[in-house]
Amino acid sequence: MPKQFSEQERRKIDARLLSVARDLLAHRSARKIVVEELTRAAGISKGSFYLFYPTKETLFYEVMRLEERTVQGPLIAALESLDPPTPDAVAGILVRGLAMVDENPVFHRMLDPDEIERIGRNVPADYHDRHRSNDTGALAPVLTRWQAAGHLRGDPVEHLVGVIRAMYVLALHRRELGEDQFDATRETLVRTVVDGMFHGGHR
Repeated sequence: MPKQFSEQERRKIDARLLSVARDLLAHRSARKIVVEELTRAAGISKGSFYLFYPTKETLFYEVMRLEERTVQGPLIAALESLDPPTPDAVAGILVRGLAMVDENPVFHRMLDPDEIERIGRNVPADYHDRHRSNDTGALAPVLTRWQAAGHLRGDPVEHLVGVIRAMYVLALHRRELGEDQFDATRETLVRTVVDGMFHGGHR
């Protein structure tokens, strides 16, 4: 029978599980990581692992959510600081955010549709629902305020959030776009999209 842990022990073990899972995901596909690797590094039995996460994919999903917050937090703070927001300033912040994503090996797993599909099949539905809610909730208040102040066009906020998130998928097409053109192409796309959000580009 799996050992029972105190709340303090649970926090420490969970932190170790998240840390080792992140390190492994940075170098290998989730499919090639086995539970025994995770539990050995965390100092617990394989049976005890399931006291923390129902599947290894749920742990990986949680790692990805935490990684996203490391980029999303500073990004939201920077956007909130703009008074007033301008297309150039917003585009500059988004370009920096995209560059941070590009440099993060765990994000490359998150942008791989095969990897995400494989992980998603083994993650409880409530994790997905909570994640989608958090994604919209982080950006929506900022965009709603900008709309109320007349800075942004009146599209539904969830559509604007979707447009911003869609830009992150561009990293999947670096090879097709060409290494020598990718950064400039990405910046042009971001600036074009942001100009469109600000009343069709009128500054």
